[in-house]
Amino acid sequence: MQNKNLINEISKIILEKKWDISIAESSMNSLINSSFFLNDEVNKSKIFKGGVIANSRISKENLCSVKTITLEKHGSISKEVAIEMAYGIKNKLKTKIALGITSNIESFEVEGKASGTVYFCIIIDEMIYDFEMLIPDNGKEKNNIILSQKILEELHKSLLNIE
Repeated sequence: MQNKNLINEISKIILEKKWDISIAESSMNSLINSSFFLNDEVNKSKIFKGGVIANSRISKENLCSVKTITLEKHGSISKEVAIEMAYGIKNKLKTKIALGITSNIESFEVEGKASGTVYFCIIIDEMIYDFEMLIPDNGKEKNNIILSQKILEELHKSLLNIE
């Protein structure tokens, strides 16, 4: 399923349940946020409450409420940071669903994390789904597309598992 079809399916589920979503992403060129925002078939005002691009430590702290201690202990590319990003944006925008995504899609190691390392978290109500992936280096643009597809697929599966 392509991103547009996935977004339409995800949006339909969220709209039927009268839920909403917020997204905090880092290092992905805003692909997940823009997938919702730029799709004219999505009723954005009803389901998409907003999102942030938090590429720096300070933006993760200020916009997503990631704790300094978490960044110091685990680094900005970690499962713990992805979870705190999701909780932070969920609490700030008061949404039922939130995504937190942090990754290294550079062609070199960053903070001891190999190229292609990705952590993301999906929170639906009180359910937390966290993921770790390592994808091969296909170049930044292609990696962003691959990642956005995989993240949206996991969001879709997670929504289907909620009663």
